[in-house]
Amino acid sequence: MNPAPDPMTLHPVAGQRRVVFLKPLVSNPNIIVGEYSYYDDPDDPTAFERDAVLYAYGPEQLIIGRYCAIASGVRFLMPGANHADLGPSTFPFGILGPPWSDTTMDLVMSAPSRGDTTIGNDVWLGYQALVLPGVTIGHGAVVAAASVVAANVDPYTVVAGNPARVVRRRFDEEDVARLLRAAWWDWPVGLVTQHARVIMAGEPAQLELIATREGLLPGSERARSHAFDANVAAAALKRPYLSQMPFRSGTYSEAVGGSSPPAGLGKVLENDACQRASCSWS
Repeated sequence: MNPAPDPMTLHPVAGQRRVVFLKPLVSNPNIIVGEYSYYDDPDDPTAFERDAVLYAYGPEQLIIGRYCAIASGVRFLMPGANHADLGPSTFPFGILGPPWSDTTMDLVMSAPSRGDTTIGNDVWLGYQALVLPGVTIGHGAVVAAASVVAANVDPYTVVAGNPARVVRRRFDEEDVARLLRAAWWDWPVGLVTQHARVIMAGEPAQLELIATREGLLPGSERARSHAFDANVAAAALKRPYLSQMPFRSGTYSEAVGGSSPPAGLGKVLENDACQRASCSWS
């Protein structure tokens, strides 16, 4: 089997300059992006930081997980766009310099912030979606084209509209819990490559079983020792949707408790659907 694509390749799709992996592109320390997340833009995808991340003037971070698909025209509105709403006018007099800055800059700077904007792993943001400040979008969520995301989105939920509202749940609660435990986006890339067909077209229980067999469920030795991007891991300490596992710097936290395979998980081995999806335990 050929190796997986290099996540530090800027243009990962042969002949398509409109697609870029974000991790090797982004230089702003307040934008944290995981491996394999890509951005598509027909004009200049390398201008992601300028064109897609707006009003990023403050300390707030934009955190994007792994394996996210970000379509052309997606915009992240950061808290620097906010104005103080303390009285009759929201006009930011202070930013225009003296003499207004002498008397009103403290009011300008008092505009409230909703904090970091967090996009989980395996999230699909459709064409021209707008993500407002401080929003958390959970793992596996789908945001429809031209949606305005003004509130948090649960994992594995499809949202659409202005403001974005739930259209459907991609899986029931039990399967969502399985997917969050399996956390395939945290697997070594070789394992992801080996099971890519199951990740795309299999069942949540199959992914959980693979994670169990590979010792990657919370509490396993391999999970505790598996190294991660330290920046993303540190960000996950503050953002529960980025991972269901606590982290310490660079690795899974040893504080994760033990975990037994869920009841009935072994039945997956008897399911011929697993064979049809080309499961492999070697």
